[in-house]
Amino acid sequence: VNKFSATLKITASDNVKATKYVISYGNKSQTVTTDTATLTGLAVGKVAVSVVAYDAAGNKSTAKKVTLTIKDVPPPAKVATLYAPTVTNKYKGTFSWAAAADISRKIAKYEIQLDNGKIYTSTKTSVSISKLTVGAHTYRVRAIDKDKNIGAWSELKSFTVKDMTAPATVS
Repeated sequence: VNKFSATLKITASDNVKATKYVISYGNKSQTVTTDTATLTGLAVGKVAVSVVAYDAAGNKSTAKKVTLTIKDVPPPAKVATLYAPTVTNKYKGTFSWAAAADISRKIAKYEIQLDNGKIYTSTKTSVSISKLTVGAHTYRVRAIDKDKNIGAWSELKSFTVKDMTAPATVS
């Protein structure tokens, strides 16, 4: 198995040589006349493969069945859209972004980095972060899929937290 294809080495015993092999997988079928076959366009996950050998007289073998596991190798796509966070008067921000694309369609989590420092995680396309400080900040996000492939960091999104604390009582 190599990414989204697999090469099969096929052997069959008979009183005469097998002349062809019919290979079925997914909704595809192919016939080969050699003892090697390459299956392409395989999807991530388990793929059932069935091989039947034929001799020159047209006699066919029982099907040999195998299951291949196609792993999710490429990382998720870079998160393309970050939204400006909303910050409450308690200096708690809600950060959100557009979902990342992945070949398996199974993003396990996102990592959110605030000011090139602390990293937060979320299984959703948003996260709340408390105790934001007044001033200019940046954040960026990356996706991690269920097979632990890590996508690239998004571009930085800049935002400013305004001072929302009233002055103390005048005396």
